[in-house]
Amino acid sequence: MALWTGCTCSSCNKPFDDGDDVVVCPQCGSPYHRECYEKAGKCVFTDKHGNGFEYKRPEQDIKKRCGNCGAENDSDATVCHKCGAALEQPESTVDSASTATEPPKPRYEPVGGFQQGSAAAFVLDVPKEIDGIPAGEWAKYIGNSAPYYLLQFKQMDITHRKTGFCWSALIFPPMYFLYRRMWVEGILTAVLFMLLSVPSMLYTLLTVGISLPAVTLSLATLDNLSLICNIVSWLLQVVCGLFAFYLFRKSAVKKLTALKAAAATEDDYKNILERKSGPSKVAVLLLFIGIMALSMLLAAWIGPSRLAALYYY
Repeated sequence: MALWTGCTCSSCNKPFDDGDDVVVCPQCGSPYHRECYEKAGKCVFTDKHGNGFEYKRPEQDIKKRCGNCGAENDSDATVCHKCGAALEQPESTVDSASTATEPPKPRYEPVGGFQQGSAAAFVLDVPKEIDGIPAGEWAKYIGNSAPYYLLQFKQMDITHRKTGFCWSALIFPPMYFLYRRMWVEGILTAVLFMLLSVPSMLYTLLTVGISLPAVTLSLATLDNLSLICNIVSWLLQVVCGLFAFYLFRKSAVKKLTALKAAAATEDDYKNILERKSGPSKVAVLLLFIGIMALSMLLAAWIGPSRLAALYYY
């Protein structure tokens, strides 16, 4: 920590204390608390990278401590102001010029192969390869969330567990899976949630007086089925939230392996990866449009008067 004495975290601007876990940006050498950097997901000076920008240590008025009496003296003093003993150059000033211009070796490094972008170039303490795929290719495929996802994968390997926790997958699994280009999982969960919502919808329609000749179940039975389906739906959401990272990892490995096998050259592979990487906003939009279309068709079938009755029910 003596190296960072007098410096502040580039993210929270708090001075570093002894024992702090400090990491630095490999591009410009800016220091961070590890927690601050992981929270930000990238260097705060990312926009300045590539323009000759580098971190400059703050100038410090380093005191000379007398070896005879222990008194502190000004940095330019040659004898102690208290006892008159000769002063030696303090160790903390040795090679100060080199430490000011040469940032220390980072405890993490940018992922290889794909340095462009922001978060894709800054991955903390992850292996160079995960499941045989270079970290750079992972970063390109995942997108801006690469640091967070790769750290989740690393934690899986350390703990030998398949579970994590993904809030996006917990809230609405179909949206999450389609957003992450997991087409089978997205369509399957969308269909399952629709089927699980059928008893509740039938119960509500029958309650407000909408006749459904094809439905022979009583209201009490539908009410019980609705409760069971709601519990199953909630459990399914929890399962998706717990295994989302694992499922995404397996899906990504399969797709990246297939893309590399289909590419004739390394450049072709990079071009294909560029086109088929990152989240799919189009798939989420299509799902949203589909849900809205089904809702409008259902509303048209029910009719305005019954919708009003349903609203006031």
